[in-house]
Amino acid sequence: MPIESSPPSAGPDTPDTDALKQLVTELMTPAAIAGLQAHPAFADAARGTLDGWAPQPGDERHINRTLQDVGLFMAGLWVMQLAAEPEGLTHTSLSAVLAAWGVASRGRVGAMLTYLQFRRMIEPAPSGDRRSQRYRPTPALSALLGNWFERELKACALVRPDVAPVLGAWDQSAVRDRYIAAYSRLMLGAHLAHARPEDSLDVFSHRRSGLTVLGQILIDAGFPDAGPVRLNHVSIARRADVSRGHIRSLVLAGERAGFLVRDPDGLTTLSEDLQRHVRDFLPMYWLGLAWAAGAAMAGEGNSGA
Repeated sequence: MPIESSPPSAGPDTPDTDALKQLVTELMTPAAIAGLQAHPAFADAARGTLDGWAPQPGDERHINRTLQDVGLFMAGLWVMQLAAEPEGLTHTSLSAVLAAWGVASRGRVGAMLTYLQFRRMIEPAPSGDRRSQRYRPTPALSALLGNWFERELKACALVRPDVAPVLGAWDQSAVRDRYIAAYSRLMLGAHLAHARPEDSLDVFSHRRSGLTVLGQILIDAGFPDAGPVRLNHVSIARRADVSRGHIRSLVLAGERAGFLVRDPDGLTTLSEDLQRHVRDFLPMYWLGLAWAAGAAMAGEGNSGA
């Protein structure tokens, strides 16, 4: 997500942002991206990933809807990341990671912790020091993120079979926690290392359930072999668990941005820019998933590099 303010230099209470940026630069090279784009299983992996963004049977509906907001999804990742680190999730540790992202002032962290408890994403953890209250992820948050990444890794495995070991160990909570912590830290590096183009996918991602809806639109259009399609708002709304009015709003936003083009007959075509963005984004996403898998199996979920 684009952040207006620049993150501060790393200090004793902030992630090593320079190391994270370097990691992402070395990991997500043009050659690595092009290699995945040319993979014979690219189309199957793409469709599996896009469909995985939609709610699945077994997801807890209340918290699943909460995480359809990109900001709360990121908050869920931060919760899991910090809970896996030695200090744990506290006011101080959350302040540090938010400062690195540049998304909140220290004075707003208390309100955020209260809100996350209200959303049933965190709960107080037993602590002998009332001056430094620790929090932990709720079982519902842990289960939802665990299910999310498991299905994302299954799609990723079609083009990166090296993620198989972490999938084989997914029933071990320590492996899952290390995985999510590693992936969360990598996302910070990706945010710092890559400037967002003006015509980015934020027009979708910054709206509730935006990427979920976009994924269903791409599937209906036959991505990556996309052609004109008559969008079925009722079907997409049902699969994305949102209202038809919300679908109409998102489609109109995509049309205004030039990503979706509707002809006089009511058929919708994916613009070349949209297809390019998705073709570039998915390989970068898979590279990140695969790196986190290696880090989790190596016990490096807290190292960030």
